[in-house]
Amino acid sequence: MLSIIKKIFTNSKKDEIPHIAYKSTSSLGKDNILDIVPKLEIPNNNKKNILILDDNYEAAEITASDFKFIFNISKKLKLTGINELTPKQQEFVGKLTNALFTLLTELDTSNYNIIIATTDMAAFSVFQAIDAGIIFDYAILDILLGGYNKYAGKFQILDGIDVAYKLEQQNQKNKYLFYSGCSLVSDSEETLKFFRLFHDSIDFNKLIIMKDRDLYGKRLKLLELLGQ
Repeated sequence: MLSIIKKIFTNSKKDEIPHIAYKSTSSLGKDNILDIVPKLEIPNNNKKNILILDDNYEAAEITASDFKFIFNISKKLKLTGINELTPKQQEFVGKLTNALFTLLTELDTSNYNIIIATTDMAAFSVFQAIDAGIIFDYAILDILLGGYNKYAGKFQILDGIDVAYKLEQQNQKNKYLFYSGCSLVSDSEETLKFFRLFHDSIDFNKLIIMKDRDLYGKRLKLLELLGQ
């Protein structure tokens, strides 16, 4: 797992240049050069939807596996108890507070859909789903996506911050975290954009998980998210 993580994530900004950089300036703003926006496949049931947004599918799958790690522990605790956990699972459980351990034992792991939105058009796919009435209860949002397309009559680039704002407009009960491959300083474009949209009402840095560091810390934040 660690080797996969090292392969995918860099120490700072992503190596990939957003696709807009490859488009001729004369072609920008023309419908005929726009990429197709994939439709998200979302089960038609009453379960809670966990959205994982990332332009890199392997990265999104790693986060999905982190949720499955948590769910697997919860199931084992209910069925066989702590002694049947693997060493890694026992290590994770051993670091939890009493409140989080109780949350873990009480999770209804059958009550969640994990929805992965990927490619650089991922944000547009999510906007499309929200406009169709899909409710996302939890979200893990990559910040930098790079997709360029047309939405609401305007040509634009959408990122994870735009998705967070859209989610909150639709459902104020939605809980989300951002994950990033780089640290964001107080005057970064992303930080300033977040404060502009959310009016300094939320501590941005407390919502960020670093992709390539502290696997335990990431899984802990995902468990805390489910308890909100």
